[in-house]
Amino acid sequence: MEKDWKFSHVGIVVRDWKKTLDYYESLGIFDIPVQKEVVMEGRTIKVIGANVFLGSLWIEIFQPVYGDSVQQKFLDINGEGINHIGFEVPDLKQAREIMAQKGVPVAFHIKDGATYYDTRAVGNVMIELLQRT
Repeated sequence: MEKDWKFSHVGIVVRDWKKTLDYYESLGIFDIPVQKEVVMEGRTIKVIGANVFLGSLWIEIFQPVYGDSVQQKFLDINGEGINHIGFEVPDLKQAREIMAQKGVPVAFHIKDGATYYDTRAVGNVMIELLQRT
C-alpha cells in the first residue's frame, strides 16, 4: 500500500443481500440502506446490494443478479465472503500507473471511476482503488 492510500472498505459477496442485511439489522448492527445497481465496463451485468457502516467501517454487501460478473464467479467458486478491499487514493491516475509498474493486472473498471485489481493469487482478495472525493 502506498503511503497516501487510505483504507476505505471491504466488499462482501452474498447470495441474498436482503436476507443478509435483515439478519444483521435484527442483531442491531446497522440499518437497511438503499440498494444500488452497478454496471462494469459496459458489460451487461447486474449486481445489487448496499453500502452500510459498522462504526467507521464501510462495508459493501453485494449479490450478483445476472451476467458474467466477478462477484458471480467469486460466489460460484468460493461461496459467500469478502472478495475485495477498497482504498481511497488522492490521484487515481497516478495510483493506476503505480499498479501497472508493479505488474498488477486490472480485473475491471466501474463506471464511476473505481478500478479493481486482480490480486487474488495471494489471499483470494481483489483490491479496489477509488479517488478520494
